[in-house]
Amino acid sequence: MNNHITHDPTQEIPYGYCHCGCGERTAIMQWDEPRLGYTKGAPRKFVAGHNRRCKLTYTINPDTGCWVWDGSVNTSGYGQFRRNGKMTVAHRYFYEQLVGPVPDGLDLHHTCEIRNCVNPTHLVPLTTKEHLALHPQTSLTNEDKAEIRRLRDKVFQRDLAARYHVHTDTIRRIQRVPCP
Repeated sequence: MNNHITHDPTQEIPYGYCHCGCGERTAIMQWDEPRLGYTKGAPRKFVAGHNRRCKLTYTINPDTGCWVWDGSVNTSGYGQFRRNGKMTVAHRYFYEQLVGPVPDGLDLHHTCEIRNCVNPTHLVPLTTKEHLALHPQTSLTNEDKAEIRRLRDKVFQRDLAARYHVHTDTIRRIQRVPCP
């Protein structure tokens, strides 16, 4: 059983239009490019650069039902890809494509707790307050913060984040404040 799925927006795209799904007409090839499957006089498959838009892939975990993102992830562990020149989080993209827009002022919560899962049935829109209530923040004592500042140039931020169970951004913010 093949659990590798490719979200392929190229299906049912008319001949001569960009296969990323943007709707733009493509240029006519002026020469043969057999390595890419192009023939002189035929339209290109993609507008220049749009071929990178179609690599939205995930693997289905049969035990959990999670659609685990196969692409790059950001520093927080969420799947990401570049779309129209800016970074997009993958779970939000899949939710909006398959369910609809996320209501204003709401965040998407992963009910499966797997950050790189893009299965829209595992995503629930919540207010920030509701979302934070499900993920209580680790409270650092003043002693912890002083130790984090003291170790600024001695220990990597990612190692401190792992030690104190916080995000590297939290460590960075603490280290920006001078020691009292």
